[in-house]
Amino acid sequence: MRKWVKAHVALTVAAIGGIITLFILGVAIIAALFALIAGNKCSGDSNNMSPNGAVSSSANLNDNAKKIFDFLVKNEGFSGAGAAGAVGNASIESGYDPKANGGSVVGVFQWGAGGVNGDRLHQGGFIKSDADLTLENELKLTDYELNHNYKSVKSKVGHETDPTQASLIWQNEYEQAPGQKTAERQAVARQAYQKFGGANISANDSILGNVSSAGTAGANDDAATGQACANGSTGEGNSDMLSIAKKLLGYFTYSYARPVLQATMNNPSGHDVSDVNRGGTTDCSGFVYLVCYLAGYKVPSGGWYTGSMYQDATGPHHYLKQVSESSAKAGDIVVCGGPGSSGQGGHTAILAEDWHGMSTKVINEGGGGDNVNEHTFEWSFGTTLGNDQRIFCEPVSKN
Repeated sequence: MRKWVKAHVALTVAAIGGIITLFILGVAIIAALFALIAGNKCSGDSNNMSPNGAVSSSANLNDNAKKIFDFLVKNEGFSGAGAAGAVGNASIESGYDPKANGGSVVGVFQWGAGGVNGDRLHQGGFIKSDADLTLENELKLTDYELNHNYKSVKSKVGHETDPTQASLIWQNEYEQAPGQKTAERQAVARQAYQKFGGANISANDSILGNVSSAGTAGANDDAATGQACANGSTGEGNSDMLSIAKKLLGYFTYSYARPVLQATMNNPSGHDVSDVNRGGTTDCSGFVYLVCYLAGYKVPSGGWYTGSMYQDATGPHHYLKQVSESSAKAGDIVVCGGPGSSGQGGHTAILAEDWHGMSTKVINEGGGGDNVNEHTFEWSFGTTLGNDQRIFCEPVSKN
């Protein structure tokens, strides 16, 4: 009997020991998995390094950073805080490498070089090939943009007295990268502010100027509304656009997909709603793009995004032209977020009725739903984004 008891006790102890060992192993495995997941977590910014993943030397880094800082101060009239804010962004975007290539974005400020991110790189004609990817040429491009579609950014950042805030404005409105490594950008901006004596440099209004009265970005100095200035055009509305938008209610799954027609059409060369793939994928700007295309209007190859829609409607009018808020009609387009908007920083929709404020019905992809849906403007855009540089526009001409 005693032998049996001893044996039973021994087996029990062994079993308990085995259970404890398995528990410890399980905890260790779970901890390892969490560490692996944390180590591989996406940062949300895929374009923050030069092609080889690092800057070759800190001396070159500091030299280019100082050149960018000095250029913005001397040529654009930026305050020391404003210039430091831009420098902080360039650090994260490219490591100050003018040849940094993030795929569809290139250069010290990672401009779109064609495709899904638009084509800002070739504006002004300074950069025509990879051989032109020099800091000198890219600063010329920066100057061109700051005095054309990004005049509002020039004024806001150039007049800033806080490098942290300057960095945030540049990130959201020039880099079009809201929420991507914000703290890191701001930390470098503060370092540049100290290193380059930013506290001793005030904005130079004789160079910087005040863009509230002009500027192709259509910026408005009305801080209460944050809206862009209308260009004086009166909206006529568009029954074709509205009719097509309504036919697409319930279509698609929300996802960023380009080219738009390949992602939404069974027959990408078709021009009728019957050619549309109900189970396709697109986002808010892709939906508006598709409606314009199906209505027979000219659209850019591949697609557009809210920032490029804003820029075109308030600037060159290749595809869209701005109309006044008071004359925005059913079938017109509403865009929010400004010239640098994209992703969660911008949204666009088709007006389902004449504009009469936040309760106006709109048809949009996303905006609180996973497919094309109709809700009030306030529901779809929210009050913050809905009041961020809101403009109304309509297609320019049919094919």
